[in-house]
Amino acid sequence: MRCSFWTLLVSFALVAGCDSKGGTGKPCKADGDCKGGLACKPTPGAKAESWCVLKAEADGVCKEHASCIGRGACRAKDGDCIVVANEDCKGSTACKQEGKCTAKDGDCIIGSDEDCKPLPECKRRGACSVKDGACVVGKDDDCMSIAACQRLGQCVAKNGECVAGRDEDCKESNVCKEVGACSLQQDGCKITSDADCKKSQQCSELGACHFVSGGCVAKTKEDCSESAACKKDGKCTLKDGFCMKT
Repeated sequence: MRCSFWTLLVSFALVAGCDSKGGTGKPCKADGDCKGGLACKPTPGAKAESWCVLKAEADGVCKEHASCIGRGACRAKDGDCIVVANEDCKGSTACKQEGKCTAKDGDCIIGSDEDCKPLPECKRRGACSVKDGACVVGKDDDCMSIAACQRLGQCVAKNGECVAGRDEDCKESNVCKEVGACSLQQDGCKITSDADCKKSQQCSELGACHFVSGGCVAKTKEDCSESAACKKDGKCTLKDGFCMKT
């Protein structure tokens, strides 16, 4: 069975009989409760929350400790486990889950765009740039690779979000091809004209080729007669904005 450094020290101290007040193997609340240069440390696996143990003297001690795995505190200094180098952070849970992969002033922080890019929030909403220690939407490149850019034309960074900011982004989006939302309006891709409707699958498949009240509808007999719905399913008769079977 593999034991942590602190647990081994405590076990050794108890077996060796180091049970004088404040000696190794004794419960404690603070360093002042321990004597002889010992430190009061949390000890996973022990019965008490903290014990008087020898101070950390080697990096190998720290690398076995939960603080190394969790937050990158993998190097020994002055009896404590601390963060020294980027490599300490890169193997930690804090790096993998929060992007805290850069060592600075004894902590692991989000220190570069490269720390943000592997995170789910970069892929989901474009939070791929570091700013003030956090991953944010900082530039257009952050938005270009997210699903909302291709789907909704939201390819421009604005006020910390990805929005539709160019006509060409709307025209190349899925919502333009599918429903005719091909024109930029108030940071979104909208249907604004007959021309938008005629570019869509709604027009070619269902005959909804004219813009009415914010949407595309069938408006003429030709809309229906030229549609796939007419040719495949016999939906060739115009009725209340739709192509229906006769």
